[in-house]
Amino acid sequence: MIRQNRSNTHRIFVTALFVIAFQTIFALSSSMYSNLVPSIGATYSLPLKGISLINMSREVGNMGAMLLALFLLDRTDKNTMIWLMTLGFGVGMLLLKATPTFSTLLLIWVGIGSTGALVDNLCATYMADLYGEARGKYVSILHAFFAIGSMVGPQVAAYFLTVGNGWTGAYGFMGSVASITALVFVATMLVMKRPVPAVTNMDQTGTRRKIPFKLIFANKNLRWLCIATGLMSSAFYINIWTPSYLQTLDPVVYTVTFCSIITTLGYLGMIISRSLFGILGNKITPEGYLQWSSLFSAVVIVMLLSAGNKFLWPIGILLYGVVNGAQFTARFLLAFREYPEYTSTVAALTSMFGAFGGIIFNYVISSIAERFSYTTGMYTPAVAMVLVFLIFMFVYDKKSIGE
Repeated sequence: MIRQNRSNTHRIFVTALFVIAFQTIFALSSSMYSNLVPSIGATYSLPLKGISLINMSREVGNMGAMLLALFLLDRTDKNTMIWLMTLGFGVGMLLLKATPTFSTLLLIWVGIGSTGALVDNLCATYMADLYGEARGKYVSILHAFFAIGSMVGPQVAAYFLTVGNGWTGAYGFMGSVASITALVFVATMLVMKRPVPAVTNMDQTGTRRKIPFKLIFANKNLRWLCIATGLMSSAFYINIWTPSYLQTLDPVVYTVTFCSIITTLGYLGMIISRSLFGILGNKITPEGYLQWSSLFSAVVIVMLLSAGNKFLWPIGILLYGVVNGAQFTARFLLAFREYPEYTSTVAALTSMFGAFGGIIFNYVISSIAERFSYTTGMYTPAVAMVLVFLIFMFVYDKKSIGE
């Protein structure tokens, strides 16, 4: 029995390493996109509206994947699904290497968006299933590698653009890496045998339990978490919009290189935040972290926008990443804690609200920027972060878990 437990612990460890690899590949490949968009647009002679069609195709795939995850993913074998989706994600990128027609390109991006979203969901939820009660530490480690991949991605894109292979070379390379890693995982599972996760949604007969949708949708904490997730999506726009915002203020003072450094510091802060959250996970509750990190995030945003000092931006963005970089991890952990047997379902539910929030804040920030000023629009995430603080301070019930 002891030997079997040791053997399963070893299998879980090896499987977790592959999950981290899948997550890093997904993050790296996804973060290349913003640097490669101009090259894609030039290849197809696309106006801004044409490029927006590519973005919409990715979002359509993403939303479709979240619906699939919400209703079906917890009914499937995650060990099989994770390599299948990673392989599909890799094949999609390999198809881009052929420089297809524009209509075919859009269909491929729908596929990449859907398989990528499922890989992202499966990485977090399968890791949580593998380690059960210890999920906080290991999901934090996983998301730290997500941040590392996101930080490296633009550098990989820049390399391929520099050596002349362009966007097709970048996606062809990452498609090969994803596909080969998925196939190596399959071979490893055949040789080593699959691990037995700490948490499953199977009963004693080995039959998968039905997903209790009524209970999940009626859960008050989960509903407030979904609302908070939608509001927290605004925080991501500080990292995304800051380079554009600063160059709008003064492209001479805030050069492309300066903005690139700021973006890198933001990711570095995120890595530090997620690493610390994993180390201090036993001393910090996810809801407590979300409460206070949201308040401090609002303070940092207001400080940066009000000061308008060039030399404060690198320090402020690094601090911003450290303060709220683990929010993504914390909200997943809260959802998993409510329903540990149905991790994919609750993760997909919160992610859908995050996606809707992202769409809404994108529209709100750009509309305020056009009607009033860019700076006024950039204050919007600070307001949203204060609302998140109030939710966890006064509304979220920290005593009733899973009720």
